[in-house]
Amino acid sequence: MNKIVLTLSAVILLGGCTYPDKTEIKNLQNEVNDLKKIIEDLKPGLGDVMGEIQEHHVKLFYAGKSGNWDLAKFELHEIQEGFDAATRWHDKVEGVDTPVSQLIKIKDASMQELESSIEKRSSNQFLFAFGHLTKACNECHTSANHQFIVIQEPKGSIFTNQKFEK
Repeated sequence: MNKIVLTLSAVILLGGCTYPDKTEIKNLQNEVNDLKKIIEDLKPGLGDVMGEIQEHHVKLFYAGKSGNWDLAKFELHEIQEGFDAATRWHDKVEGVDTPVSQLIKIKDASMQELESSIEKRSSNQFLFAFGHLTKACNECHTSANHQFIVIQEPKGSIFTNQKFEK
């Protein structure tokens, strides 16, 4: 948003070095407001972001369980990107005082634990750490008054078109 305002300001200042009149300022402000609305409308909802994280959670499980450590590392990175997007686009969960950025910090230790298990290529450590991540997801959902969303270890892959074995 600030880039838009700065760009518009530079155009105004460089465009003849004259001060805009009140009508021009009002028109520019309306354009800025329209652009802000467009950006807001394009922003995915928190549920959409969490749904994508859930998909990567499933893929992470099958990659790690199959010993496909490159894919597991990739999926863990995708999960982190999802959490980053959630905090970038959403400050709060409706009806919850704690900021989203604080709510999802509960997953930090399990994400580090998973990263370590992937680097060590340890199936046992991976499954243990994956359980911790899953538990952290559910603790976050409870803290966000969404305890009805319960994540579990996958029982069957919905991704029948992707090979998880290396």
